[in-house]
Parts: sequence; C-alpha cells; structure tokens
Amino acid sequence: MSKKYEKLAQDIVEKVGGSENVSTLTHCMTRLRFALNQNKKADQDAIKALDGVIDAIESGGQFQVVIGTHVEEVYEEVVKYIKHAENIDDKLSNEKNVSVFGKLIDFISGTFSPIVPAIAGAGMIKALLALLILFNVVSKASQTYYVINFMSDAIFYFLPFLLAYSAANKLKMQPCTGTCVGGDIASSESGPIANCGQ
Repeated sequence: MSKKYEKLAQDIVEKVGGSENVSTLTHCMTRLRFALNQNKKADQDAIKALDGVIDAIESGGQFQVVIGTHVEEVYEEVVKYIKHAENIDDKLSNEKNVSVFGKLIDFISGTFSPIVPAIAGAGMIKALLALLILFNVVSKASQTYYVINFMSDAIFYFLPFLLAYSAANKLKMQPCTGTCVGGDIASSESGPIANCGQ
C-alpha cells in the first residue's frame, strides 16, 4: 500500500483528538466520517488547514473530514494510527452521542453515496441527448435517440437492485441476499418484471 497519505493520516488522527478520542470511523465517497467521544477535542480549523483536506464539518453527530475522491486511500492510512482499529465499524447504533435522526441520515447517505456517480452519469447523458435534439443532430424518431435514451434510463430501470445491494453492504449483510430482496420487492410492483409471465 502506498505511503503517499501517511503524513496526512497522522495529522488527521492527531487533530481529531488522538486515537483514543475516535469511537468509530467510516468513509463515504469523499469524506472520512468520525464518531468522536468528545467533539470539542477536535481542532476543526487546524484540520481544514491541512494540505489534502478540503473541509472539516460537524453534521449528524459526526465529525466529517472532506478529502475528495481518494478518500479510501486516506482512510486505509488513518486506520493504521487508531489503536482500536479492529473495533472500527460503520454501525453507529450503539453510540450515545448520535441521535436517531443522525443514524438515519448516516444510513441513507451511506446507501445512496455509491450510486450517486451512476445517477450523475445518467443525468449527463440526458443533457447530451437534449443538446443533440436542440441542435437537430438527432431526431426523436431516430434509432440513435432510442439507444442514447435507453443508456440514460438504464440506471433507473435497475435502481431497486442497486439500492438493495448498497443497503446490504451498509447493513453488513450478504449483498446477493439484499439484491434478491430488492428484486422480490420490485417484482411485486406493477411493471415489466411483474408482467413478464402474463
């Protein structure tokens, strides 16, 4: 594993109050999410000033350090400097300093975060298609339009499965089991899956 972020990881752990102040640690797509024993021990301004840190905020009972898309690499280094690393987990249900609302927000954000890039990509394709139509490059009756439109809609067709897979990872259950449950729920609704045998 690269040591590129070793110094940054050391500085972050030091400035959140040391490893003994870290109760749990997880990360989303761009942020390290700390549940601290005492938030007042964290030096928010000093963390913001670190080279490699975009921002530091307190939200939903968590102390969040915004890193960027390379957050996973930083996370792997940070864990090395936390003494009880084997106890770090993204389940915050037992944390007294995190409200029920905070836990709910954490679950929702943790479930949707992995899917956001795919939804953003679909939106960009939709925008491209709109421009192609606006400048008369393609028409709504053309095969090109149908292909591009299908590409942009694909994420939404399979969204129940993707959400089920992501939620299963967040809940620490078997992803395949979660995906099957998502498929069962989707098939119980009216739609192509429910109607395929009719």
